[in-house]
Amino acid sequence: MAKEYPNDRSGGLFDYLKVKLRCRTDGELAGEIGTKNSVVSEIRHGKREVNDALLIRICNVSGITLKKAQSLIAHKDGAK
Repeated sequence: MAKEYPNDRSGGLFDYLKVKLRCRTDGELAGEIGTKNSVVSEIRHGKREVNDALLIRICNVSGITLKKAQSLIAHKDGAK
């Protein structure tokens, strides 16, 4: 069962990426998308937004479109 992050600013993006990139942990995901684990943690806990540079890097690494990434982020925001 996936860990719940009620304040997750990534919406469903990080969970989607963990499956797509076959990462078991947020630490592995951070390495795959070229950022620090602390950045992923801060986004997960609502202390930081997914910034433009990270979003572009995520799209380049994962092959998902910017539109798809934005829709995954907005998914949770719209559900509140």
